[in-house]
Amino acid sequence: MVALVATAQTDAEKEKLADRLLEAMRRYEQIHLRAAFEQQRKLLEQGIKISDPHYPPPIEARANAALQYAKTNGIPLEAVLEVAKAQVRASCTTLKASFPNPPPGDGREGRKWELTGQGSPESTTRYTWMLAVLVATGDLSSLPFIEEMRHSPNGKIRKDAINAYLRLAGTNAVSFRALMADNMDAESELMPPLLQFLRELKIAPEMNNENALFLYDIAEKSSDACNAKWVDDILCEKLQGYSNSVQRLAVAKRHSEKGITIDTLSHYDSIVDFISIKEAIEKIPENQRKDFRAKGELLDPERKKEP
Repeated sequence: MVALVATAQTDAEKEKLADRLLEAMRRYEQIHLRAAFEQQRKLLEQGIKISDPHYPPPIEARANAALQYAKTNGIPLEAVLEVAKAQVRASCTTLKASFPNPPPGDGREGRKWELTGQGSPESTTRYTWMLAVLVATGDLSSLPFIEEMRHSPNGKIRKDAINAYLRLAGTNAVSFRALMADNMDAESELMPPLLQFLRELKIAPEMNNENALFLYDIAEKSSDACNAKWVDDILCEKLQGYSNSVQRLAVAKRHSEKGITIDTLSHYDSIVDFISIKEAIEKIPENQRKDFRAKGELLDPERKKEP
């Protein structure tokens, strides 16, 4: 991350700034590819064959090249953020008009959409690269702007906004809670990073309270039995006492009551598991069931009031 100084910028310079930043990113890409070709040439001279070097450099590296250009030329952070947001906003408007719903990736237009910066429309290039610039600054003031993007009717824009938000804010419970708001059933664009986060929690040696609370929120509020069972497995393994708790019983009862119907058939295994969990915990005397709402425990109402 390149540090920039936040100072005022005149309006007259802002229109040209985006082109200058994009040009710096394109220049970095050209340098990168020339270096790749040179590396291939030297290896071929040694009789070593390598794969095609026509790969673009990482988008983060290109964005850092733009920030380095801004720093070298005295362009303030304030101006970079403002111009990048304006370019993203304008490009998203164009993309929504051109692609109300992104076509499948195996179709010609789908590939065109995915190959941002590689023969794709200029609006797509600007949108992708300027979003990367916002992330590369490390400035958290851009988070509300990126969060707004995830409400776009366009699935591609929502997916990119989610990934940008997580790269900037960090892949953690606080970030996912902000993205999921009051709906603990993750949308399709959020599922891949969320599942990866859950896998990381599962293999982590221990779990902190923030992550435990986030997982319990999913278990308690999600209407998706499969998601709830995923989280249930992690909580049982990482949160001492959860397997025989009042809270787990409540979750199991809620999903058990759905029964096996045509509508719930896709969640058959998870619902059957919750039915078994419910029956097992109900056999345990009530005074032996762990209650995480008790004083000093994770869900203690008084504990939530603490700053």
